[in-house]
Amino acid sequence: MANKIYPSNDAEFAIWLANFINKADLYKAQLNLTGAQITNLQTKLAQFTSNIALKQQKKEESVAQTALVKDERTDLNKDVGLLNNGFKAIDGLPGNILEELGLNINESNIGTSTPTAPTNLVATGTSDGTNSLKYNRNGNRQGTTFIIEAKIGDSNTWAMIDAVTGSTYKHKNQTPGVKIQYRIKAKRGDLESSFSNTAVVYG
Repeated sequence: MANKIYPSNDAEFAIWLANFINKADLYKAQLNLTGAQITNLQTKLAQFTSNIALKQQKKEESVAQTALVKDERTDLNKDVGLLNNGFKAIDGLPGNILEELGLNINESNIGTSTPTAPTNLVATGTSDGTNSLKYNRNGNRQGTTFIIEAKIGDSNTWAMIDAVTGSTYKHKNQTPGVKIQYRIKAKRGDLESSFSNTAVVYG
């Protein structure tokens, strides 16, 4: 007859042990067991089961904490990236300031040629309040900053809303149905292009 092996999994072992204790208590007279022995096993099983639950909780907390840190890092990277793009769009900002901030300065991206105006700007509104912008870089090389401006509602004033280096942008937390006009210009070093065409959502 093969030897009985206890379950290796802690949770399964706790279930197995609970059955063992119940049957041992049922047949304690035949097994020459005392009530104290049964109580001792029950007490230890209760503590063991409690620690299994605590172990699982800590594991889940660790997974959740890891995910939280990852999300926060992603969010902070985005925030610093946006600030970095804005800094590089500031006229006359000394390069040493960027260096002291720990940001890279890529001189090859600055150049002396005047950037060209972005083209084919399209803006699309969605029901969640995010307006998606897409445009053609029009030959502007990597490292060119694109200044995004908007006029919201009945305003007659253009206001800068962001500075990015890509050719797409999502303007979040807007009110669906409210008219917004967008335009974009390219900036490299101290040189700027003219503005792109104007794109409108909810016009």
